[in-house]
This record gives sequence, structure tokens and C-alpha cells, in this order.
Amino acid sequence: MEGHLKKIKVLQFGSSNSLFGAERWILALVRYSDNSKVEHIIFTIKDAPDSPIDLVERAREMGFATDLIHASGPYDPGTIFRTASLIRKHKIDIIHTHGYKSDIIGYLAARLTGIPVISTPHGFELSINAKLNIYQKLGEIFLKRIDSVVPVSEGLRKQCLDKGISDRKIKVIKNGVDILEVEEIAPDEKIISEKREKNIKIIGYVGQLIERKGLPNLIKAMKVVTNSVNARLLLIGEGVMRQALEKTVKEEDLVNHVDFLGFRQDRLAIMKCFDVFVLPSYLEGLPRVVMEAMAARVPVIASDIPGIKEIVRHDDTGLLVPADSPDQLADIISGLVKNPEKADRLRQNAYHHVRLNHSAERMAKEYHKLYEMHLLSNE
Repeated sequence: MEGHLKKIKVLQFGSSNSLFGAERWILALVRYSDNSKVEHIIFTIKDAPDSPIDLVERAREMGFATDLIHASGPYDPGTIFRTASLIRKHKIDIIHTHGYKSDIIGYLAARLTGIPVISTPHGFELSINAKLNIYQKLGEIFLKRIDSVVPVSEGLRKQCLDKGISDRKIKVIKNGVDILEVEEIAPDEKIISEKREKNIKIIGYVGQLIERKGLPNLIKAMKVVTNSVNARLLLIGEGVMRQALEKTVKEEDLVNHVDFLGFRQDRLAIMKCFDVFVLPSYLEGLPRVVMEAMAARVPVIASDIPGIKEIVRHDDTGLLVPADSPDQLADIISGLVKNPEKADRLRQNAYHHVRLNHSAERMAKEYHKLYEMHLLSNE
């Protein structure tokens, strides 16, 4: 395998054009790949005139080749043939998909062009949208047919098996974070100054405002936390639950204690100001945002669920709390912000753990081996 000198051309096919966890994962992977051996091209679908193209724009800024697949809407079957055409145009060797939409389109386009397809599931969604649930179920059917399925955690591997994906197709490559990106960002000076001036603790969340993140429990926990701690909750991100969450904040009389910051390009600068990062999810893969918090030396409190437990060891690299337990979550948040020695121990342990075990560089090397294997077997 070492003697195989051909540079491998890999299409990274993102489902979303915004810079959510999976999209940042793609950027970390391509940044740390050996460009003498692998050439990455980043594709996404533009299915509306006002669709964001953040992923391809950022990849282009980083010096990578990109392309857009134009579609007339979210369910345009012509997208499959346009994807196949771009695969031929760029002489792609392997297509690497991320999410149910790119799994479906990527699999069919790969079959039209005779190349292998690899999928990385970053997490399986819970949705209240019936049409979206049908699309996701269809994506799971196609996932069974993909050549290699590469979950980012052991917890996701078990979910893949439960969905009927063959064990022989599954290879876990654990999630990695771009530690250099985190370390080169300075904390937001305005927030730091305000914290000192008002002697306030900042509780933070970064991610999508969607059902599986369990954010109503975090808001309810803040109702208890603010009874004994001068604290604010900063929510960074957008999603379909924003309006419902804003309503919950008003009902809990927390308008002066919770800020919705929306999607922020400077999320890392703000995250570095957090006294605690909280992820109260019901379902996760191996969340990069937790690794980012660890790399930023921010103590983590998260749900005691598969995926999260693979990186957060209770009372060592963070604190775990049962999902859907706002009262326990409130107690753990309050206890940690009142105990700076414990918070310092957790943040230092977490930083060293993520550097040693979850670097993007390690992840990129493992993917290169997988790409080589598929290229050789396809020749």
C-alpha cells in the first residue's frame, strides 16, 4: 500500500452549506490531510437562491477546490445526475458523504460513475417534521448500501448496527478537533471586561437549536442557578426551536439572564469566555463542540449518554448529568461555578485528553488509510 503513489481525489459532500458541526469537521479533515497524497474537493447543494454557501466559501478561502450542485428545490432528482457530471468533470476517485441527503444523492451518483462511496454519520436526528423524518428514513436505507460507513464514535457504531448496517462495512474513526484553530483564537475582550465589571458567571452552549439538544432543560436549570449565582446563559446557534425556546425564557422570567446570540463566526472567541460549557442533549455522536470546549480549556457539563461518555469521563474530563434532569443539571452547574479549584482541574485534564486522543491530524491519517484501501480495491 505504501508503494501506491497516485494522489487520491476525494469529494467531500456536505449536506448543509452552513458551518454546523459536520461542516466544521469536513474543514478540519481537509486541513490536516497530507495534500501530497490526497486532494480534497468540497461540494454542497444550493437548492434555493438564498441558500447559504458558507462551507464552500470557507473551503475556498482555505485554498481547496470547491463546486456547487444547483437544484430546483430540496427534492430535485436531477441533482443526482448533476452530481455525477461533476464527479466526472473533477475525475473524482472516492465520494465521502456527510448526512442523509448527501448519502442518498452521493450513493446514486457514485453508482452512475463507478466509484466507491464512504459515509461518515455524525449523529442521527430526532425530528418533529414528518417529511424530514421520511427523508431521514430513506437515507438510512441507502446507508446500508454504501461501501464503508465510518461513525465518529462507538455509540454511533451501535446505532448503525441497530439500523441494520452490516458490521463488516463499519469502521469507527473517532471524531477529531482542529486544536490549532481553537488555540489561535483570543477570548472576546468585551465579554471578559463585562464579566469582571459585573462579577458574572457565563454559562454557554454552542450548537443547533433543535429538539435533540435538550435546551428547555438547560433554560429550566438556569431558573434555579440564578437564585444563588449571578449568571447569564449565552446560546450560540440557530435552529427550528428558537421561537419555542424564547417563549420558555419569557415563561420562566429569565429574559435578563438568557441571550440568544444566533449563528456566530466568532463562536470560539465567545466560548473562551464561558465559565462552563453545557450540552444537555438526548442524542449525540461524538460531539466536536465538546472537544472544542476542552481544547479552549472550558470545563464541560454534558448529558450522560452514549457518544458524550466516550470523551467526558465524570469528574475527570468533565461532569455528566442524566439527560432530562433540569434540577440535577442546575445543582451541578451551581456547584461547579462555585468551586474554581475543581473547574480548573477538570479543564486541565480535558485539554490534555483531547490533545492526546482527539486531534484532527490523527483523524486525517486514519481516513487516508481508508481511502487508499478503497482505491486499491476499486482498481
